[in-house]
Amino acid sequence: MIRELRGKRQHTEHQFKWNGQHQLIEFKKIRHYWDENDKDFHQTVETVHGYEYDAFGRRISKTDMQTGDKTLFFWQGENLITECHADDADFSVEVIRNEHTKAQDYRCISYIYEPGSTGFRPMAQLVGRGRGGQIYYYLND
Repeated sequence: MIRELRGKRQHTEHQFKWNGQHQLIEFKKIRHYWDENDKDFHQTVETVHGYEYDAFGRRISKTDMQTGDKTLFFWQGENLITECHADDADFSVEVIRNEHTKAQDYRCISYIYEPGSTGFRPMAQLVGRGRGGQIYYYLND
């Protein structure tokens, strides 16, 4: 557990939970604070995330345990190629070609790697899809 203290009347606690393979399986953020009169102590759980891994130890999902929102991670070998909100993980031809879906509503991020490179040398990040999507380039020295 790691604790971050801020201010005299409140602090934030970060809790991390690992499995037997040393993989993070749960993250929790809790805010502790006193009321305005310093009489009552309160705590609020602000964030709880759960994580899942495949047989190769690669993270395949992150779930917000409070809202149920899920992010899926797709891999090619050891390289992360896409992370996508579970609701947007329909890659059928009909969905991909649908021009009525706004790019900013498509919550996927794809990663392009340097051709022929061995290991992790990202070149670009694609956010969204189609003409409305954004391209971000990595500067690798």
